[in-house]
Amino acid sequence: MPGERRGAKGQGHVGNRREGEHLNPTEAFKIIGNETRLAILQELLAAKNRPLTFTELRKRVGMRDGSQFNYHLGKLIPNFAERTAEGFHINQAGAQVVRAITAGSFTDNPTIPPFPVDGTCVACGGGLSARYEEELALVNCVDCNLLHYLSVFSPGASSGEHRRRCSRRATDGFERAIFSR
Repeated sequence: MPGERRGAKGQGHVGNRREGEHLNPTEAFKIIGNETRLAILQELLAAKNRPLTFTELRKRVGMRDGSQFNYHLGKLIPNFAERTAEGFHINQAGAQVVRAITAGSFTDNPTIPPFPVDGTCVACGGGLSARYEEELALVNCVDCNLLHYLSVFSPGASSGEHRRRCSRRATDGFERAIFSR
């Protein structure tokens, strides 16, 4: 295949870049910016550390053309997926990409307007207000604006979809930590 050496069947290097060489961000986004490749990574992550054979992975992704599938799988190796004797599996970089995309890190930018929360300001005794903006959860005093709490919080974690996927315990913990101050 043009620009690809040994693809999914070899130990993997793409173009002139060899395994272990640094992948620049533009190249990385070109690789993962394809629906088929993202679907491959999602299926590998869903396999939960169980290697998938080429055929099993292709069927899970729903692609009939084996050579086209091999091309896309080859683009993911070695930067986002790996091949072992047992089959294909996702590596740490691939897992981080899938988690970031499904968490909404690249696609969501929600804002939750200020709302009152229980508690009083330690400086002036005023009421507290919480809000979410620009990936930050904040709790401030409504009178003196003293910041009482600040945390980086994934955009997807503020969505209803994330709450449905999380255990109720984690959601309760978030609400206690952020919104009950």
